[in-house]
Amino acid sequence: MQEFDQVVIGASFYGCGLAVRLGGAKILEPSCVVGADFALTFNGGAGWDAEPEHPDAAAYLSMLRVHRALDDAGRAAVAAFAPLLAEWCRKRALDIELSCSVVAIDGQDLHVMGVDGPKIYRARQIHDALPKTGSRQYLTGLVAGPEGLEDGRHGDFALRQSLYTGEYYARLECSGTDGWEHARRTWHQRWAQRPEALRDCRLMLIGTRFDLCNYPNPVAALAAGLLGKGENK
Repeated sequence: MQEFDQVVIGASFYGCGLAVRLGGAKILEPSCVVGADFALTFNGGAGWDAEPEHPDAAAYLSMLRVHRALDDAGRAAVAAFAPLLAEWCRKRALDIELSCSVVAIDGQDLHVMGVDGPKIYRARQIHDALPKTGSRQYLTGLVAGPEGLEDGRHGDFALRQSLYTGEYYARLECSGTDGWEHARRTWHQRWAQRPEALRDCRLMLIGTRFDLCNYPNPVAALAAGLLGKGENK
């Protein structure tokens, strides 16, 4: 059994920021990438003009701009979010274990399933940094279409152009109680009935998890963790 002073559940943007704040924390992430709360949901973020509340969050914002993953209009390349966060974490020597799910928590013991099988970690403090489900959640598809489609509401979908011309994020609002299979089926059904303005668009990918919109953009989520805002233990 391995023992740690602090364990953070979730290498979300919030979780990675929180781990920096705590110092020396072990991070357990159930998916195969860091920052899955934005990277795997196709959430391109909003409110990018807000000043970062922490210098380390500002550093990540600078990385996005230097790598041309975010333009002045707030259009983002979601595919860049995870690799740039991974580099941000590497520079801060964060201890992250990917593809590691917490099956149960018994006091200070975490029963986990990793790529090497089941095991038990013990922690003096456990911090839950996984995104929190509210009354609404969103499922977003990445679609290709004609240039010049306007951002905004198109029937059941909220459309936003990505950083790249002719590429858009089409977001459908779901109930917070909708299951994954039901939500995906509903997305496809609504897409088949999309308005005329979107008829020439074609679906490329759908996010692999719900977007819970806990924070407006990755930088805001990272800053919240760095500042310890909204922490769940």
